[in-house]
Amino acid sequence: MQSIPIVYEDGMMDQVDPRSLQVLIEGDMIVKFRRKGGWVYVGVDPVRKSRRENYRGPERRRLN
Repeated sequence: MQSIPIVYEDGMMDQVDPRSLQVLIEGDMIVKFRRKGGWVYVGVDPVRKSRRENYRGPERRRLN
C-alpha cells in the first residue's frame, strides 16, 4: 500500500495510507497532503468527500 506525505496542523510531517488520509481530511486534522501533481491544501484545493455524505438515496449495497 502506498504512503502519502501529509503535514499536520502543528507543522509535523508524516506519511499515511489512503484510508487514514480520508479520516484526517474529514477530521480537519491536516493542513496539506501530497498528490502526484504536488501539494494539496485542505480547505483550499478540491479534495474528495466521503461517499456516504454525497449519496442521499436508499442503501442498495449488500452488507455482509
